[in-house]
Amino acid sequence: MAFAWRHRLFWPLVTLLLLLAVNAAFNPSFLHVEWRDGHLYGSLVDIVKSAAPLALVALGMTLVIATRGIDISVGATVAIAAAVAAAG
Repeated sequence: MAFAWRHRLFWPLVTLLLLLAVNAAFNPSFLHVEWRDGHLYGSLVDIVKSAAPLALVALGMTLVIATRGIDISVGATVAIAAAVAAAG
């Protein structure tokens, strides 16, 4: 049986949890998420909202590179990311 720390995602997840713990220690309201009037509010929600466009572009770039069409122009990347988002 392989040990957990040999998995390639183990250390990135440990680092992410450590960063979240440090942020929560210095700012107690960092992990606070609140539901008001049918919407979520909080620092984590703001982070996810800000990261969404970057995640779409990264997904598009990944698909372009994975299909060996090494065209990493922004237009092509956004077009592929939009197509994948519309299909899902």
